[in-house]
Amino acid sequence: NQKCVIQSNILDDSGSGQHALKFHGPAWGGSGVLHANGGYTELTVLCDNKFIGGLGPQIIRLTPQSSSHNERLRNIIFERNWVLGVSATDRFVWIAGTDMTMRNNLLHAPSAATSALWGFQIEKLGLEVEPTRVQCYNNTIYTAATRSGFNCVNIDATAVDTTLKNNVGYAPNVTGPAFRSGSGASGLVESNN
Repeated sequence: NQKCVIQSNILDDSGSGQHALKFHGPAWGGSGVLHANGGYTELTVLCDNKFIGGLGPQIIRLTPQSSSHNERLRNIIFERNWVLGVSATDRFVWIAGTDMTMRNNLLHAPSAATSALWGFQIEKLGLEVEPTRVQCYNNTIYTAATRSGFNCVNIDATAVDTTLKNNVGYAPNVTGPAFRSGSGASGLVESNN
């Protein structure tokens, strides 16, 4: 659960209810080798990959398996990735962790759909700790497709100390696009978006 690099891959064609990448950890507080650090999945870099949406609505989930699992992620860098949405995509990257950095990524959805589209979803899923110190730098979130809504970043009310700097979002064919929805519990820092 520590020190992992996932680099230079093409991950696509996920099935219904599946993701191109689902990254989570062991149950919190267990014993044994998997729990030497308390049970965190940490010290991971995901870079230079191409993720393509499939039949599921979310392409990447850096979250526990579900709201009933207390699985914790921290110290993860997600950088220089190309995330390509399809008509089923409503969220590119869902984040529920601590000290997570999203930087220099391209999130692009060329396909029209009836659903809204969110770039980064920063949200506590269930039993894990609230998202803390999630940082988004220098990302581009783009769709020229017609969608019912568009947010580059959606921040849940539980998030703490979120930083958004130098990100670009563009959705010329969406009525009322917004860069950000929500501001978290406290500590939001944002500039040059």
